[in-house]
Amino acid sequence: MYNLNMKKKIQNDLTVHSLNTLHLSFNDFDGMEQYGKNWSFYCKYRFGTGGFSGRYDIYQNENFQLATSYFNDGLMYNGHPPKDTISVLVIMQRKGTLCANQKSIYVGEVYIFDDIDEYEVVFSEAITAGIISIKKSFVDLHFPFLYEMTDRIYKDSDMLLSKMLDKVQTEFSSEKKDIEELFINSLNGSISNQQEIQRKLTSGEKLAFEARNYILQELESCINVSSLALKYDISEKTLQKSFKSLFGFTPKQFIRILKLNLAHRDITQGAKTVSEVATKWGFNHLGRFSKEYKKLFGVFPNESLKYYEKENSHIDNACLVK
Repeated sequence: MYNLNMKKKIQNDLTVHSLNTLHLSFNDFDGMEQYGKNWSFYCKYRFGTGGFSGRYDIYQNENFQLATSYFNDGLMYNGHPPKDTISVLVIMQRKGTLCANQKSIYVGEVYIFDDIDEYEVVFSEAITAGIISIKKSFVDLHFPFLYEMTDRIYKDSDMLLSKMLDKVQTEFSSEKKDIEELFINSLNGSISNQQEIQRKLTSGEKLAFEARNYILQELESCINVSSLALKYDISEKTLQKSFKSLFGFTPKQFIRILKLNLAHRDITQGAKTVSEVATKWGFNHLGRFSKEYKKLFGVFPNESLKYYEKENSHIDNACLVK
């Protein structure tokens, strides 16, 4: 799903007991996003490169949250971390490409960011990632060095943070003190004395990000690789290569996936007909559109429309009950 408007931060009634590890499975991003209450990440936009499925394991207390996310397909999203925290993105396993805030990150590395910064993560295929969010009051006591390390990449020395996350999610179900001790030791041992890993974007990759942002702003325009290359004074070959290295797909594939996500949004939010949506987003061959839609979302567009209509008829009927 793609949404250009900043979503309101979700305030639900879920309370995670501070001594328990919570294991949750989701089939949609919205469902996953609702958990965590004040710890929630929330998104400005997102779209998937495959039908969303995954799992979210979380340990939470008043000082920090340890979450392990399993995404079975690619995703691009932009949002904000929890308020009053420093967060650490830990890459545990991945396929394809991954970049965060225009930085390529590999397995065994971590990216540190502050709650004052908007963040963006792009990955093209399956990934297992840990997201550690630490209240700044706890950072002040135990990890003051993190303030000087934000917006940078470091080594997860000996995979200590990855091992810690695995251990918390599989072996601990109580004993907050033990988990805090393990967490403090792992974070200190992993990155407190590590040097920053520096990778610079090529000029082509920088322009690829600009081109990607332009595509997002001109959603209903007719954009192709030739026009993009001309606009940014770059060869089509270089643009194709830079897009592929950063996002895992070419500009043409990117535009196609994005428009399929937009079509999916419209169909599941009250569109009248499938053909109307297909035409709106430039899919002139309805049969090919249906085939591509099913490949990405697992169902044909008319099935999505019928499901939406069924769900809303239930709501309408409920409203009629006195």
